[in-house]
Order: sequence, then structure tokens, then C-alpha cells
Amino acid sequence: MMTQVMRMTASSWIFSISQIKTLGPCCVALFLVLCFSAYGTTAEDPATESSTAPHVQVGTRHAPPFSYRDDQGAWRGLSITLLNRLAEELDFTFELHERTDMHTLLAETASGQMDMAVAAITITPDRERRLDFSHPFHFTGLGIAVPYHDQQASWLVVLRSLLSPGFLSVVLTLSVVLFITGAFLWIAERRHNPQFPSQPAAGLGSGFWWSAVTMTTVGYGDKAPITLAGRMIALVWMFAALIMIASFTAQITSSLTLSAFHARISGPEDLQRVRVGIVGNTTADHYAKDHNLRRYEFASLRQALRELEAGSVDAVIHDHPLLSYEVQQLSDDPLMVLERTFERQDYGIALPLESPWRKDINPVLIEIVTDPMWVRDLQGYGLR
Repeated sequence: MMTQVMRMTASSWIFSISQIKTLGPCCVALFLVLCFSAYGTTAEDPATESSTAPHVQVGTRHAPPFSYRDDQGAWRGLSITLLNRLAEELDFTFELHERTDMHTLLAETASGQMDMAVAAITITPDRERRLDFSHPFHFTGLGIAVPYHDQQASWLVVLRSLLSPGFLSVVLTLSVVLFITGAFLWIAERRHNPQFPSQPAAGLGSGFWWSAVTMTTVGYGDKAPITLAGRMIALVWMFAALIMIASFTAQITSSLTLSAFHARISGPEDLQRVRVGIVGNTTADHYAKDHNLRRYEFASLRQALRELEAGSVDAVIHDHPLLSYEVQQLSDDPLMVLERTFERQDYGIALPLESPWRKDINPVLIEIVTDPMWVRDLQGYGLR
């Protein structure tokens, strides 16, 4: 019996060894498959990593050269360039939503409908109460657009005033008064005074000359009345001429002075006396209200510039880079933007209050704007 057990045990061992030899390659293969499967679950999949990147809703508006659509409808501009670089550095994707006015854009950002807003957005104390902002990425100021001819040399301005209908009408009126006075004197003197010939042409000419030199108090003495009627006319004309010449001189001087005064606008200190065009709900609009300017509100900057060209307003104020860009686009219009800027403007990215993006954006933004490539971007958009 013991012999049978030993034979069975030996047979079992022989069977087990033969099974192992038979199943060995399968086990090894199975082991390798399991190992690689486990490794695959722990390795990072680029496609999976990309799909988990944050997707950001970004508001913007037409504000060239900071944000605008090109001929193919793609968004371009300095602010869009900055947004693309931030997305690359911070690994997020974004979707742009265009809004037609700044008020709507900032309101939706403040409410959280937009994760951020990029365009030409000025950082102001009032906006800081409702929004968070990134560090500024561009520094500028308000600019003034004026008709090109208003900046011509002062002697051209005076010449234009001398040839204006108002000035010419004054000269014509004065000439008529001189002629009538001279005619009355000629009628009184023509038969008794050889200085006033009886021939109408020569006599009326002499009378006109006498009335002119008498009015200006020059009094050459080459012609003088000798009749009682002539002297009475002369006496009345002398007193009347004193009043008349003073009045006409004041009127002419005022006309020339005002023409030259209104012709040149060299800075914000000149805006108090002229009609100023602005776009509603902008920094320029707030400036005009704060300084009690004679403001005329328009729906868009281009419309304001068209009205400036038509003479409806005397100047247009807006953010200097946006104003310069629009004037360049309207190259056929005789408009120019003064080099001088005022009321400093700092552009930043608008964010909802306590947005987590602010602390991530600011360090990267500083790196971007201090990189030499940023200077080339500014030059490319005509901002430097």
C-alpha cells in the first residue's frame, strides 16, 4: 500500500512539473501583459492632460489696435496677442465673446458671466470697486483729434479771417457809408469848390477820399469844404466817424482775435472754449463731464471723427492709441491727432472680484511685457 501511495505521489509530481513546463510561457506572457497594463494606467496621456485644461470665457470688443477682427474674421491686436501668450504659459483654452460697448463688457465680467475681459480697458478707481484687474500691460493717455487746417501757421489763419464773409461784409458796409458821406459833401461843394470837380466821376471820387481821411483823423488838408452846408456835413461826419471807427475797429479786432483764438487747439486747456466730441461711457466721457466741457456724445469713435470733419464739433477726445489708429484709417480726412497726451491711462485685464486667475496671470504678464518680443509687438501695432 505504501508503494502505491509513493507511486501516486511521484506521478502527481511528474504531472505537476509537466504542467508547469507546458503552461510556463503562457504565465510569463500573462505576467508581462499585466505589468505593461499597470504601467499604462500610471503614465500621463497628453491627450487626457490637454482635455482637462481649463476653458476660459473671455469678453472683448472692437478697440483697434488692441482688439479687432481681420479680413478673415479672426481676432487680432495687442491684447489678443497677450491673451494667446497667457493661455500658452498657463495652459488654458479660451473662447472669445464680442460685446459692442464697454458697459456691457464690464458688467458681464463683474457678474461672472465672463472669466476675464481683454481689449483697451482702462483701470480706474470706479472700476476697481466692481472688478479686479491684472497689472497694467500698456500705459498711455487721452488724445485730441482736430482738423488739420486748424494747426496751420498763424498768418494763414489771419489771412483766412480777412477773406471771410463776415470781415468782407464789414468792409463793404464801411465803404458804402464813406461813399454816401462823400456824395453829400460833393453835392454841397461842386459848384463853389474846385477841389470837388463838378464831373460826377471825379467829384464823387474826391468826396470818397475826403470822407475816408476825415474818418481816420488823418486829415491831409488837400481837400476841405468851403460852403456852410459842406462844413456842417463835415462837422457831423467828424463826430459820427469817431464813434463809427471805434465800433468798427473793435468789431474787426474781435473777429480776427477770435478766429486766431479758436483756430489752434494745442492741449486740454483749450477744450473749455470749444465743442468736444466724445464716445459715451468711456474714460474721455468721464473726463468731459468732470471738467464741464461742451460735450457732444456719439455712438462710436468713427462717427465722432466724421462729425469733426463736417465741422459739427471742434475736437474729439479719446484714448490716444485708439484715436491715432482711427485717424490713420480715415486717411482721406483732413484730421490729425496732437502728440501731447493727458489724463494717464493704464490698460489691464479685467477680472471678477476675487478671481483666482489674478495671482496666476500677474507674474506671467510681467515676464511677457518685459521680454524684448513685446517691444516688437508694440512696434508692429504702431504703439511705439
